[in-house]
Amino acid sequence: MINMNTPFTPRVVGIAMAAFLAFVISAIIAAWFILRKPDPVKKSTPAPVAEEVKDSPKEAIQPAMVVVYTAPAKKKLGLSEAIVAAPEKHVILAVDIPASDHDTKAIGVLDHETGETNVEYQEQPLPWFKPESRHELRLDYIVKRGFSHCASASYRYEFLKVKTVSFSCVGWLDSDMEARAGCGVGVTF
Repeated sequence: MINMNTPFTPRVVGIAMAAFLAFVISAIIAAWFILRKPDPVKKSTPAPVAEEVKDSPKEAIQPAMVVVYTAPAKKKLGLSEAIVAAPEKHVILAVDIPASDHDTKAIGVLDHETGETNVEYQEQPLPWFKPESRHELRLDYIVKRGFSHCASASYRYEFLKVKTVSFSCVGWLDSDMEARAGCGVGVTF
């Protein structure tokens, strides 16, 4: 309880204003994440050519036939309208590659005798140095010593990875008006 007979010192007013400002900013960020229009799930993008074959010469072959998916597959896969409408363009394969922190290389292989195609994928080693931008907004319920409890809002910004080690900055605001900020190092395993 707040004792109304105790004068509010500039320090107390400053802490209360900072806590209120942090709450308002957190609410705005949370509302933006909740209310923003999500990215389309099915977005096809041409993949860049792998560095290993970028400068390799190509040759033309004449397979007996190439086995392709029927035209409705183009629409089901969410390909661009230009590809869906083009009868000369065909889907030869589509694969799901499991999500990972590693970059993944997909390699398409055509058997020129049977016309069958398949894709192999390879997880690439983690890069030594990878600037990246990851954000996390959390709301937690915390039980402290003596079984007191509070709610906590935190924001983490991860800005750099070196192999499995990540560097980040984080800020917390608890419902008991305790605010903290800092930087840290984490390891993914």
